[in-house]
Amino acid sequence: MIKYRLYIGLLDADTKKQKIRTRKAVQLITKAVCSHTGGGTIWTARGVYTHANGDIVNENTIICETVTNDPCAVIYLMDWLRLKLNQESILIEAEGGLSIFYDRSDEAIDAINKHANKEA
Repeated sequence: MIKYRLYIGLLDADTKKQKIRTRKAVQLITKAVCSHTGGGTIWTARGVYTHANGDIVNENTIICETVTNDPCAVIYLMDWLRLKLNQESILIEAEGGLSIFYDRSDEAIDAINKHANKEA
């Protein structure tokens, strides 16, 4: 089993504003993580980063930690969350040294699968 930690920002990718209340997002993520991986631990945080244009961005962020031996379940979870919350990417960390921004690219999917196979 591998422990995965997802950092899910709540600013909409198009409007750069939070369209869904944090409490509602926690409810959505709770149902999704239980459905995809069986459960996890979820908490709220305040994320900060420098945008490509140089702006410093603060956003409400939800952190979700789950344990599974199925990397596909985590990929499906992130795909669903990206779509539902309109996110450009989700930061994923996995036990054993993987840290990437998951954006549905082939490179991101390959990195997650290779990491899972290495840890198995």
